[in-house]
Amino acid sequence: RNQNEQTRTRILFELSMADDKSVLFATSRLLSDKSGTEDFQRSLMDLLLDKARTDSQFIVPFIDHADIEQLKEAVPLFAAFLLNETDTRILKKIIRAIGETAEKSCVNVIGDFIFYDHPDLKKEAILALGKIGGPSAIKRLAFASQTSKSDDFLQATLDKLESGLSIEDDVETQ
Repeated sequence: RNQNEQTRTRILFELSMADDKSVLFATSRLLSDKSGTEDFQRSLMDLLLDKARTDSQFIVPFIDHADIEQLKEAVPLFAAFLLNETDTRILKKIIRAIGETAEKSCVNVIGDFIFYDHPDLKKEAILALGKIGGPSAIKRLAFASQTSKSDDFLQATLDKLESGLSIEDDVETQ
């Protein structure tokens, strides 16, 4: 092994043993700086995902630096977080990430956020369902449109999905 590889291995070892605050700071910094090889970057992402299983704060830098494939692989963990997490900042990130993956298995759990008394979570849920699309998302939005939670944004998203148009550009500008 060359010196750089030994250094990266040592960094990963030290991070795996460090306190959570230090790990959050260091991994975020190393990922932002694009330090090291692709394998090193992947190892840092794996460390964040591992840590996220016990501390939801780690999911934020993971989502910030993940590519679409990494997001798709993390969907089961994201879905579990949606059931238990209370931090709205983290919930918004997770809902948005699931929307990016267009993972249809999460339509119901995301749709539940339309009924929470939190306008930002409601908007993220509607956006995510709009990106996910398909019959289950349309059904979920149609149900919500018949309740007191219906609004112009929800109706516009539903209308776009029902008409088969792409909502990527139109909905995000509202």
